[in-house]
Amino acid sequence: MIDILKNMQKYCTKCGIITNSDGDLHCRTTLLSEVKSLINKKKYKEAENLVSLTRGDSNWENWKNKMIERFLYEPIKHQKKIEEQLNFKETLASLAKKELILDSSRKQFENEANKYGVRLTDIVDDYGPTALASILLKLNERKNIEKNEIEWLESKKYYYLLGKYYYWLYKGELHYDQIPNWSKEITKNTNVSTNSILSGNGKIVDDNNLWELSKSCKYFRKAKKPEMAIEISNGFEPYMEIKPSKENSAVFTSKGGAFKDLRKIDSAKKCAQKAIELNKDSFHAHNLLGAIYFLENDFETGMYHFVKAIEFGSNPRNHELEIKSILEESDTVSRKKIRDYLLEKDSNKYAWVSDFK
Repeated sequence: MIDILKNMQKYCTKCGIITNSDGDLHCRTTLLSEVKSLINKKKYKEAENLVSLTRGDSNWENWKNKMIERFLYEPIKHQKKIEEQLNFKETLASLAKKELILDSSRKQFENEANKYGVRLTDIVDDYGPTALASILLKLNERKNIEKNEIEWLESKKYYYLLGKYYYWLYKGELHYDQIPNWSKEITKNTNVSTNSILSGNGKIVDDNNLWELSKSCKYFRKAKKPEMAIEISNGFEPYMEIKPSKENSAVFTSKGGAFKDLRKIDSAKKCAQKAIELNKDSFHAHNLLGAIYFLENDFETGMYHFVKAIEFGSNPRNHELEIKSILEESDTVSRKKIRDYLLEKDSNKYAWVSDFK
């Protein structure tokens, strides 16, 4: 009887333990139970390691791979998919909120874009208000612009904006406590002096302001708006005592340059000559007059003024830049005249003009 009972006992084919199950079902059940327990505790790595440590025949390995895929990897993938969907919804909500903020910012700065001649996308980009936005807010309130901000604006070629800013400095439209330290001397002395004039709005403007006017003209010219440089420089002449000074000379030089840009040669020449009259050592004025004479095909007189400019401190390259600018904008006949003159004068020094046909 005992022998019959022993023959009826079942053994796990994997671990050999007496069991009521057939084959290796005992070990499969045990492993599956442990794996589920670890998964419920979110110990996914431990469950994976437990499965990988078990070894068996090909049937065991096939079952094990199917089991781990069904009970471990598929739930993890499902959970990850749910999290991705949630993240996507949160991202959409965040983007929608951000777009609302950007739209609000764009509407806020629409007027500034038109007022200062800049693109709206330069003020508000895909990430929100830019560094330019903070500068424009300062300008709207006539607040201090730091020197590094001036340099940044120039590096980004916001010349029209700079022209406006320096014009406000010239007009004394910044409150005294808001004028930057590097420019406070503009309104430091409110008493009328021999070096002071009345601006078009009746405010006292001393010579330091004229430097700001000259800078404003320079930046308007760089912004391709020479007519604005002429307009703002016209305002001070009826009120000023025309006397020799570097400041007065600088304004006439800037104004003459604007007339030259517009090819109003007679007016440009008068301004350049007046600038030299007010400051005979101004190399800027001599360079301007030299360029004007070149435009009139009076090359010898033009070269005389270029040489004088170098004597008064101009970089020798400046007159070549002036000539290049004239060549670029001249017609074929005028280019040939300039080219022939310079090559005859010094074929080595002016060899570069051969590139202008």
